[in-house]
Amino acid sequence: MKPVLLALSLAAGLAALAPAAAQGLQPPRTIAGLETQPPPLLHGDVPILPRQLAQLVAARNPEIRYSRLGVEVAAYLSSAEASLYETVLYGSAVGDDVDRQRTIEERVSSAASLSVLNERSQSYEAGLKQRLPTAGEMSLAYKVVRRSNNIIASSTNNLQDTEWTSGLVVTLKQPLLRNAGRGVLETDRRVAELEREVQWAQFRQQVLKSTADALNLYWQLQRAQEARRLRDESMNNVQKMAQDVDARIEAGRTPPAARLEVQSILAGREAELLRADLAEHEAEAKVLTALGIPSTGPALHLKATDTPLPPNAQPEPLDEALQRALDQWPPYRVSQLRLEQGRLRLAFADNQRQPQLDFSATYNATGLAYDRIEAKKLATRDQYPEWTLGLNFEMPLGGNGKAGGQYQAQAVRVQQNLLELEAIRTSLSNDLSQRREDLVSALRQVAQAQKDVDLRKQVEDNERDRYRLGVGLLRNWLDRENETYEARQRLSDAVMRAQSARVAWQFAQGSLLDEYDIALRSE
Repeated sequence: MKPVLLALSLAAGLAALAPAAAQGLQPPRTIAGLETQPPPLLHGDVPILPRQLAQLVAARNPEIRYSRLGVEVAAYLSSAEASLYETVLYGSAVGDDVDRQRTIEERVSSAASLSVLNERSQSYEAGLKQRLPTAGEMSLAYKVVRRSNNIIASSTNNLQDTEWTSGLVVTLKQPLLRNAGRGVLETDRRVAELEREVQWAQFRQQVLKSTADALNLYWQLQRAQEARRLRDESMNNVQKMAQDVDARIEAGRTPPAARLEVQSILAGREAELLRADLAEHEAEAKVLTALGIPSTGPALHLKATDTPLPPNAQPEPLDEALQRALDQWPPYRVSQLRLEQGRLRLAFADNQRQPQLDFSATYNATGLAYDRIEAKKLATRDQYPEWTLGLNFEMPLGGNGKAGGQYQAQAVRVQQNLLELEAIRTSLSNDLSQRREDLVSALRQVAQAQKDVDLRKQVEDNERDRYRLGVGLLRNWLDRENETYEARQRLSDAVMRAQSARVAWQFAQGSLLDEYDIALRSE
């Protein structure tokens, strides 16, 4: 049952595209890597167009879907880094239980000359922390301390044994050299955002590659089916020749030896037809594999439709194509993004070479009373403020070799990124030029092969007429028929090479996905 459910949704794709084609409308664009549902059952002969195959592969190919998941992973990581400025709520509760001897100094300085301190205390704190764009951190907290001991009871003649301390605390910590500044603070976030763009570019590369591979398989299937049709047609022609020869032998117009000659040609055509059947099955199996259809499922036979070359198959000028290709070529875009990431990391490494100098400031409005509410009122009235200001300095005496080494290493990586970027540009320029020449040459070969077929067909017709008039030889007619058959086979091969060359040109030039209405994300 499972192989049946895995049969690809060709019928759904064909049904969706057929009405649009019938009405002259543009078919809907396919979003790459989003199809996850099992396809319906398909069987029998199913005609398929190159556009349909490309869209089905783009939507369902496992490698494309795997690459799209990589984009989602990068998006989640980028969102995680984007929470850099998220406000943090914190709190604490601490309890102490103390029974200890008091020192002589404590006993002399206190009105109550108790030798032992019995104290119970509870401390509660709650506040908010906020990261600042300057890479500093600010916090606002409210703190309450409840303290009960025998000294308080002795000092108040046992009227009170508890005191409360409340405080509003504002704290600021700000790096001044190392780790200072928004650029340093947001390095990881910006690197994560660029990594997300890297994953999009790599996803586009995978979609381009899988689509181009599928289209090449399609042209191979079409070539194999055309070769099978030509061989079948040639064998039928030879069979008709054999019938004509038999009739002429019976009429005494041709010697019996001619029958053996035709039969030998017919046997050769039958052997070629068997080889063509095998080649067609192999090409179809490759297409089914690309579509994810198991051979153990119901009988399914894909029929590649006859798709001629478009009239505008000639490529655009190389200069225009190169600029467009650079704007869309995924490896070039990835190299640009890696360079941006490298420069961000280089700026961070440069900052880490500086000494550490941090400024800190604390403001504390306190209130002390025997009653908690009274202590809170005193704290909020700001009657007893406390200020603390400080600087913290730290610098390795050896010159901070670790940070220096990391900076030099990152500087070399940036140089590598620059070299890689230029190498990709040069490689793309050369590759684009070569693929343009390949396409132009392939189109010329198609035109020449078509002329050759037309001429050889005329020669074959003339030789057939000569034979039927009794002024030509059977061998000459058979030779001309075979030459026409071979010329048609060369034309089929030339068309397949031209179609593949056009796919390779669109792949390098960046128009392949637009040509077959494939999108990376919804509009």
